[in-house]
Amino acid sequence: MRDTLDAPTLDAAQVSSWLGVVNDLRLVLGTRLDVTEEMERVALDDPRAPALAVYQYLTYLLSEIVQALSDTL
Repeated sequence: MRDTLDAPTLDAAQVSSWLGVVNDLRLVLGTRLDVTEEMERVALDDPRAPALAVYQYLTYLLSEIVQALSDTL
């Protein structure tokens, strides 16, 4: 993944690598934050707010990667 950070395009294998890394990061962070489906919105002054924002971004990024992979099929 590190080798592709500055790449203008990625092949399917590289995108799959990104998918695995982003998914793993999201799962680890979600576990550390104890994210559940029943979770309510967190106030901006909550100490977990920055980490939850990263979690939300990783969720978005994962969705974009899955969409990119499905577009190639």
